[in-house]
Amino acid sequence: MDISYERALEMDRLMRESEFQNLLFSEMLSLVTLKGDEIVLDVGTGTGLLAEILAEKLKEGAIFGIDQSPAMLRVAQGKVVQKKLHNYYLLKSPAEELVFRDALFDLAFCVRALHHFADPAMALKEINRVLKSEGKLVMCEPLSPEDEELKQVLTEAFQAGHPGYKLFAGADLYSLYHQAGFAETQATDMVFTFDQDGTGGIPMGPHYLQAYYLIRSRGNEELLQRFERELFQVTEQDGLVHIRGKLGFLVAVLDKKE
Repeated sequence: MDISYERALEMDRLMRESEFQNLLFSEMLSLVTLKGDEIVLDVGTGTGLLAEILAEKLKEGAIFGIDQSPAMLRVAQGKVVQKKLHNYYLLKSPAEELVFRDALFDLAFCVRALHHFADPAMALKEINRVLKSEGKLVMCEPLSPEDEELKQVLTEAFQAGHPGYKLFAGADLYSLYHQAGFAETQATDMVFTFDQDGTGGIPMGPHYLQAYYLIRSRGNEELLQRFERELFQVTEQDGLVHIRGKLGFLVAVLDKKE
């Protein structure tokens, strides 16, 4: 089930104002050198936040953005019109079955999207297929705790709002990359720290908070302590929820294996 157009607009606003999102894009773009004439694939383009930046850098190139959400694509298309992004093209397509010919793209991005795909392994293989032999894939994914019990309850909470949502620990991601025919050339762990009232600006914050309450409702004190140690602590006072902690993300540049 797709989100509403109004919800897509709100998500776009929240992500645009997120300090972490801006730091993330800056870090990702620092890992690649753009000449300005590249043909780029943005897998899970969403509302076009990254593509907007790329469009300014690729004056003689082009960005093709794919997504499964009509509402997200509608917001992105609005930017194409309003900002005259003549080198940004949008398609509704599953990542697991790309419509493009082999070896077309110089560069691909997949930013905080792999966990939504029905078949992440197939999506990565498809991205590999459409990249040129010297092409690169720039990935960013949130990192799940290695703790399997904690990962299981997080998955339960996330899937309540996003059926099919998947959580990946670092080892899971490396295995997927390798099996899809990629070799890692650069990687960095980004840690987003926060100490604030509410979940605003925290990627998927409401779902992590839901997991916290789910663990607490089951009276599993040991698991709750592990949640607080690995993710964040929650305090409540006068109807306000204060959250302090951190979330980890893997940013990686992957090359096609020879």
